[in-house]
Amino acid sequence: MNNLTLKGLTNVDGMQFHHIEGGFGKGKRSMLAKEIANIHNKELKHINEAINSNKKRFKDYVDVIDLKGTEFEVDLVDRVFSKQSIANSRNIYLLSER
Repeated sequence: MNNLTLKGLTNVDGMQFHHIEGGFGKGKRSMLAKEIANIHNKELKHINEAINSNKKRFKDYVDVIDLKGTEFEVDLVDRVFSKQSIANSRNIYLLSER
C-alpha cells in the first residue's frame, strides 16, 4: 500500500468528502465506504456487506483497501471515525474510482 495521507475535506458537486492521497497510486482518486453510504443514504454496514459479498469482483490494492488494522487507521480517529466505531468495525474500506 502506498503512503496514505488524509488531506482534509474536498468539495465535489456540493458535497464534502475526505481527501485521501495515496493507496492506489499517484493521481488516483479514492473514497471511503462511509462516504459512499452517505451519498446513497444507506447504512455503512450495508455498503460493507455488499463489498464483502462481492469480494471476488474486487482486486486488493487496485479496487479496494481494507484500512482496518493499518497505521492509517490512527489518522482516521476523530477526523472521520470515532475510536468506538473503529473498534467495533470489522472493515474500513477505501475504494478506488476504478
